[in-house]
Amino acid sequence: MWAKAITLYSIAWDGTAKESNYTVAPVIGKLKVTDDIDNSKVINKGHESGTYDLGATVNFAITAKNVYDTPQTMTISEIEGVTLDQSVFKNVAPGASIEAHATYTITEADLLAGTFVNTATVTFGNGKSYKNTDEVDVAKLNAHLSVVKATTSTPANGSAYQLGETIKYAVTVTNDGNLTANDVAVSDELAGVQLAEGQNANVGTLAPGASATVNYVYTVTEADVLAGNVRNSATATGTPNGGGTLDVTPGTTTDPTGPAAGHVTVVKTTTSTPENGKAYQLGEKIVYSIHVVNDGNLTASNVKVSDANADNFGEKVIESLAPGASEDFEATHTVTEADVLAGTVTNVATAKGTSPDPNAPEVPVTPGTKDEPTDTPNAHITIVKHAEQNGSGEAGAFKLGETIEYAITVTNTGNLTATDVKVSDANADNFGEKVIEPGTGASETFTASHTVTEADVLAGKVNNVATAKGTSPDPASRSSRDAWRRYEDR
Repeated sequence: MWAKAITLYSIAWDGTAKESNYTVAPVIGKLKVTDDIDNSKVINKGHESGTYDLGATVNFAITAKNVYDTPQTMTISEIEGVTLDQSVFKNVAPGASIEAHATYTITEADLLAGTFVNTATVTFGNGKSYKNTDEVDVAKLNAHLSVVKATTSTPANGSAYQLGETIKYAVTVTNDGNLTANDVAVSDELAGVQLAEGQNANVGTLAPGASATVNYVYTVTEADVLAGNVRNSATATGTPNGGGTLDVTPGTTTDPTGPAAGHVTVVKTTTSTPENGKAYQLGEKIVYSIHVVNDGNLTASNVKVSDANADNFGEKVIESLAPGASEDFEATHTVTEADVLAGTVTNVATAKGTSPDPNAPEVPVTPGTKDEPTDTPNAHITIVKHAEQNGSGEAGAFKLGETIEYAITVTNTGNLTATDVKVSDANADNFGEKVIEPGTGASETFTASHTVTEADVLAGKVNNVATAKGTSPDPASRSSRDAWRRYEDR
């Protein structure tokens, strides 16, 4: 702007020079005035001091002054992203000031740049523009993820998870930093855990404040039962905008498991049927099935199965029996006198093994017991006596004075051993009393003789009776006696 003015000048001598030595003549010239004004004299911008993080709003106050001697329309403009409440001010008087307000939200780019510099411009109606800047302090870079792991299932019994039960987890990863995280992937550190159906551990990009959830499932193991709980940790990986390190706070959850309870049950069943359909007889064979099952929650090792009452069963060894697993064996028992006397065969199969539980190293076992009825005790001896030759008389009849030779067979036809068996034949010549020692067999044969007398001839026959007596182990029948008679009529 150019302005016309008349200016009067006067010269005063300060006494250091002699006026007579100089000739002073006025020269009329032109003064050129420009508007090269300092920007800060025209426009200023400020904000509340402090450090601004991602997403924070900065409020700016902008003041501008009309430095011209005529009224002006003043237009305020901002850089991209800054919002003004008013931009055009009309007929601003010379020397007057206007005030505008602006807002701006801090972005990741500002954080990465380490600052935000805002430039405001005022443009006058005469086309002249002036600028000024305001620098905002921004927060330090914080590349960080937080992982939260939560159990979304409930134990079937309401209190603790059992062996083989499924635990469901939800792993939520949240970007609680101020930089976008890229290529985010969730990982669960628990061995054996699996992604739930339809889930993907690769989350992708997470903006600040954003989160994603990935679901997992896990089956409780013996190790968990022994530990008393399932402790599960999950974490995540990724790369922040601008590169560098992405810090992660992992998530952990702990769920209780049921108490360690190693246990084996032996079940014994009879697979045979008594020959008479009712009760097993002496010497008859009973066939059993022995079912050994691990119904605890710990693997039993070196399981030794025994059946003391079985025939030649010995000891069967199962090297390892996992929870829920089982093995079957067959055993037999031959009915004894003791079984008959007892009225039943009580057969017990059991087992013993080693548990991984240090507090109970020997596996508790419930043995298998099976009772089968036996025949009624029957102490009985039968004697069979017969002549071994014919006499010299008619039709083989014996004559006076002839000797008849007899065979006497004593047989135990009962189901109990008879002891102290004494055989006698009162009509035999010098037979006396024969004693059968225990253990000599189920039957024994003796010989006896009789010389025909006049009484026999008059009677027309020889009536000869052999008998025996002995002791039974049956307390209900302490003695047993039977006789078989053969009449020889010759």
